[in-house]
Amino acid sequence: MKLISKIEEVQAHVPVNMTSDIDTIKPFLSNIERLFIKDLIGKDQYEALIAAYAEETEDDQINEAILICQKIMANLAYHQGMPVLAVSIGTSGIQVISNLETKQAFQWQVEDLKQALQELGFSAIEELLQFLEENPDKFPDYINSPQFIKQESLLIQSAAEFSESFDINSSRFTFQKLTYLMNRLELQVIKKLFGDGFIEALKVDDQEGKYQTLLDEYIKPGLVLLTVAKGIIERIISIENGSAIINFKGTYNNLKESMAPNREQISAMYEQLEKDGNKFLQDGLEFITANLADFENFVPPVTRRRFKFTNDATKGVFGV
Repeated sequence: MKLISKIEEVQAHVPVNMTSDIDTIKPFLSNIERLFIKDLIGKDQYEALIAAYAEETEDDQINEAILICQKIMANLAYHQGMPVLAVSIGTSGIQVISNLETKQAFQWQVEDLKQALQELGFSAIEELLQFLEENPDKFPDYINSPQFIKQESLLIQSAAEFSESFDINSSRFTFQKLTYLMNRLELQVIKKLFGDGFIEALKVDDQEGKYQTLLDEYIKPGLVLLTVAKGIIERIISIENGSAIINFKGTYNNLKESMAPNREQISAMYEQLEKDGNKFLQDGLEFITANLADFENFVPPVTRRRFKFTNDATKGVFGV
């Protein structure tokens, strides 16, 4: 925990009387700082903010970035720590903290509070990423971070552009979490269909004519839908009210109870997204074929047959 040192900095963002002791919430603050702040903005920018905080910088923009980081940490730390903070663990086991003047909150009140804390934390994440992007001269370490450079190297480079084909509320956070899936799909699907050199040429700015049509109407929508399908299956995102949002709980084991009633719907959604995504890409290939004169640099990729062999126990060769 290096961007918050006083309980007052926590209470400035979470106006609830959960604790007045920084040590009580410290493990959760440290965890959120590591899992979110450092991962979001990159190691170099993260360390630059730590140094500025330690030196008590007077730079208004850097202090604003630190303040937003504290907002993320405070809200998501309480969200993460609530189950532990609500009980007492001792030699007698686990006990609910209570007295004659207070009583335990109803479950719906607890869930509403957790939802509010999560939304406040995620809103602050969006605020931080936007603030850093809008001030590149002040935060060059973020602009040069692997996180930012990776999304700049993809066919789809912004949350707003992604949202044109599937709604993610133009969330930079959701987009950043999906970039590694998009990169994987570019390598495993897009480049194999269209050719490595052809796809790299498409990434040049200011495409015109049929090249722009191919990108906007076929390749990008196909890539987006396949990415969302992968994101659902790998539990990175969930769909609420038709929009993709980050799956805060993350793992299947944490989600299986709440997802059980919707398992068939999720499977059907995945299959439909994958089908539609592949249809866009196949239509893109047909668009190229129908307009070959306009795509002189397109070279149909050579399909390589997989190596086949026969299992032979005597030779120690097995195919699985």
